[in-house]
Amino acid sequence: MTASHDPEPVPFDLPLMYVDPHRTLATVTAYLDDLSVLDRLRDDTRGSGASLKLLYLYQQPPGGRFLAAWTVDTTDAGSSATTTVNPAEILQRLSAIPGLDIVNAAPPASGLAAFEHFQVQVVGVPMTVMAKEVIGGAFRSFAQAAGHEEVLRTGEQMGRLAASAVPPLLERLGLPLTKDLLQQRMMDFQVFGWASVRNVSLNDALQGEIELTGTFESTPWQGQASEPTCDFIQGFTAGVFAAAFGRRFASAEPECQGKGDPVCRIVLQPMA
Repeated sequence: MTASHDPEPVPFDLPLMYVDPHRTLATVTAYLDDLSVLDRLRDDTRGSGASLKLLYLYQQPPGGRFLAAWTVDTTDAGSSATTTVNPAEILQRLSAIPGLDIVNAAPPASGLAAFEHFQVQVVGVPMTVMAKEVIGGAFRSFAQAAGHEEVLRTGEQMGRLAASAVPPLLERLGLPLTKDLLQQRMMDFQVFGWASVRNVSLNDALQGEIELTGTFESTPWQGQASEPTCDFIQGFTAGVFAAAFGRRFASAEPECQGKGDPVCRIVLQPMA
């Protein structure tokens, strides 16, 4: 007799919103006085039928409050015979927890993937999700057909457009736009799957350098390109900086994995 084996679990560690699109999810962004507030959050939602998943946690320097964002799964809230709590009441309860100051709370809605009536958004901007290989191949063809300068200009325009969504968000969060904050936001390249961020530096003269690996533009070339390939990311970065500081930035990519270098290095400096 042949022994039967249970199938191996799928090795994915994804937020619930991606794994099960038909769960009812709310998203909350809030300031926490200290990390003990997370324990109070857990205790308060226990028994309500809701579950929480922390998405990110950032501490304001030096030693300031924490800014946190999490998903509240309210699918089973109120479904038990022993509780009558509904999803909207859960969000109201969270806002009353000591040490927690809610900045934004999106009402319960269905998850993202495979739900035809849901639009993926980031900071209120509709987004399109594509496989890295697909977008990388498309940009390789784009660069070959239109030329590197055209891709660079397109990236700069899109960077300015993307940066225009930042001031309203910062105003809502009560944060100023600073050099340090913009430097930290370069990690968004990694958040959105564009590249892995190795290093970001920006001095007081606004001269910057970003080291990336595995960018969606360099990967399709497999080190065989004759010149740098990350034109869109280079232009996008210059556009973001231009919109943030109200002046144009010159950019270059002296090293690129697309042509066999160990990293993709983008340098920026303000133009006179």
